[in-house]
Amino acid sequence: STNTSSAFESIEGIIRNDVGGRGAAHLAEPGGLRIAAENVVQNIRHQLSSGHDACVFILTGFLVRKASSLHKECGEIEYSPETDGPIGCSMIARSLQSVFEHQVLRGRLKIVIITMSEAETMVREAVKALCSDLEPASSSSTEVIAIDGQVVESLVQKYCPQVVISIEVAGVSAQNPWAGYTMRGKELGPKSCVPLFSSLFQISYDNPSTFTVGIADGGNELGC
Repeated sequence: STNTSSAFESIEGIIRNDVGGRGAAHLAEPGGLRIAAENVVQNIRHQLSSGHDACVFILTGFLVRKASSLHKECGEIEYSPETDGPIGCSMIARSLQSVFEHQVLRGRLKIVIITMSEAETMVREAVKALCSDLEPASSSSTEVIAIDGQVVESLVQKYCPQVVISIEVAGVSAQNPWAGYTMRGKELGPKSCVPLFSSLFQISYDNPSTFTVGIADGGNELGC
């Protein structure tokens, strides 16, 4: 509809403003947001209409150096999780609950949020705040899993997601397939679980029946 198109265009316009001056405006291709949203919904609907339950993976978690560790080159470097990913993934989960409320209440749509242990508490609190106002049964539709120590192939085989959305997750670099980097070029530590997230996203991307989406604000994230 005209109103829907206008809403997507308005959101994309906000994204392209690039308020932080990160040079990320090119990440918002005209019409891309609507295409991604429609494909997410269509993949879920197709799975449900075929008589099978549906599942969505939402990946999130980006560790940044604490202010006290910004200029450290050696010794113990402390990290803390960014807040935009946990809040963003919870808002996506809540939106999916709203769109597919009937199926959620019947237990036919499972939303699995996958993060690292360092951000797990933050994600759980965000989910609790944003996703618990539907019927009590719907709270069980959203599960939070820490990816640390997981076998990603087993996770994919267990849940068979039709959609995988990555929001604010560091991607591996072309120079180092085992590490991700901050926008300042600092290597992220092992607690960021970059190889595990990247492997899970790649497996999903290579599956023609799974639709993958990358949401980012800097260009060093999965899907960029």
